[in-house]
Amino acid sequence: MKITSALLTNASGSLGGMTAAQNRGGLYLRSRAQPVQRNSPRQQAAKAALTTVSQFWSASLSIPDQAAWDTYGKNVTVVNSLGQAKNLTGLQAFQMGNAARTQIPSPIVQPGPTTFSLATFTLPTGIAVATPGTLTFTPTATDEWFATANGYLLVSISRPQNYGLQFFKSPFQLIGAVAATGSAGPSAIPNPATATTATEVLTGGTLAAGTWHVYYTYSNSLGETMAGPGATATTTGTTSSITTALTETVPAGATAVNIYTNLTGSLPQLVGSVDPTTWAGTGFTITAPPAAGAPTTPAANTTSSLVIWDGSSVITMPIPFLYGANNRAFIRFKAINADGRASIQNIATVLTPAAVGLSAASMAKVKAEAARMIAEAQHDKHAAKRRR
Repeated sequence: MKITSALLTNASGSLGGMTAAQNRGGLYLRSRAQPVQRNSPRQQAAKAALTTVSQFWSASLSIPDQAAWDTYGKNVTVVNSLGQAKNLTGLQAFQMGNAARTQIPSPIVQPGPTTFSLATFTLPTGIAVATPGTLTFTPTATDEWFATANGYLLVSISRPQNYGLQFFKSPFQLIGAVAATGSAGPSAIPNPATATTATEVLTGGTLAAGTWHVYYTYSNSLGETMAGPGATATTTGTTSSITTALTETVPAGATAVNIYTNLTGSLPQLVGSVDPTTWAGTGFTITAPPAAGAPTTPAANTTSSLVIWDGSSVITMPIPFLYGANNRAFIRFKAINADGRASIQNIATVLTPAAVGLSAASMAKVKAEAARMIAEAQHDKHAAKRRR
């Protein structure tokens, strides 16, 4: 059935048993779907974030701060699902930026913004999904969210979609946030603060003569810190090795110490890893130069889901889904400024050039996700039977 109406030219939402929706062909009407309450962990987290912010507004936010948010909302317009400009209530404006903060988590911004506009935002460059199950991109350092501490860029990603799909509304899964130095959030393992010792031993190795630079990082199940200050050792033969030793207390949460080295004029590359107990006891001995293609020192600290960005490096985030060749991934970015203002959601889409594998940790997440989806499907099946 097709209907052309001079009375109903634009609509959104449901009335009785009918729902008005739109696709690229225009407006259409369909039967109203009966939603099933899945109550997944991610849904619980999203609901909890809104509940926390709403309760804070009612019970803890001062009257002057509420008035300031009301003023901000009245002076800011957003576009609704019909393409119409509308103003926000104070509570809506307060939720728009602060609900996301509770998921980082970061302190709620209480004073209302005095700049009457949404946060400005530039879509990152170099967005790609690649092996081994990572999303890479580079934000824009001149964006407002990066200007001061406690501004954030939230990153969410879709499950794998068909390569021909050009539009995707939901659901997205939050995979991390990016922040400027000094921002509050879950603590990452600190980067090493002191250089290791580096002492030449004339035997026991195959290091060429020259000046070797030695660095180290810490790592955990999420990722790796950046390297700390470097030490140097000068070798004089072709059978030399270099011993290294701990110069600071290994921070809590670190599960490995990674040692990098290079000759002057080349990049530091990984030569080995050791558990913190061994590092504190006997140190690590470098007996050979890095293997060809060995990893270089990380450009960012990835030991927390909150990435502290230096303003120029490429950011790498692990993804929880398994993408096949020529799947399409939709990535959602949302900026929230230090003053509480938020941007509209910006969505980018990329094709995965080949099958994307996962690390052991990410594969465990995939299996858990699959089990959750099966449980949800069974719940939906039983709910449908009860409705009949």
